[in-house]
Amino acid sequence: MRACSEGTENEAWVPEQRSKENKSRLRSWKQRLQKARDGQTGGSASQVRVLQAKAESDAMQYTLPLKQKQIEQTKLERRHARNRRWQNAEAAAQAKVIDSKAAVERQRNLSDAEANRIRVTPPPKPSE
Repeated sequence: MRACSEGTENEAWVPEQRSKENKSRLRSWKQRLQKARDGQTGGSASQVRVLQAKAESDAMQYTLPLKQKQIEQTKLERRHARNRRWQNAEAAAQAKVIDSKAAVERQRNLSDAEANRIRVTPPPKPSE
């Protein structure tokens, strides 16, 4: 079950209902066409052609919205992938900045430690 707001759920339901209606109309036209082909309705060749044209028209009314939805879905997926790549690139750049700052701090600490060691430790006395 999807967790959607009520408005989004209703908006998603409407295309599904239309899709079901289109499928049933298409099925009805195909059944009529098949009856006409079988000669059960006593139809002529022109009636068969008319029924074929109506069936194709209904099929197009069903497939075009699906194609549009697929195109929109593809666009959204591409946009999401592009945003993900951008965020990954930003994260990698920030990681490099943090690493370089850490390297500078490490060098500074080593230099400070060396300077402190030199000041605190007296020079070794030469052996005679």
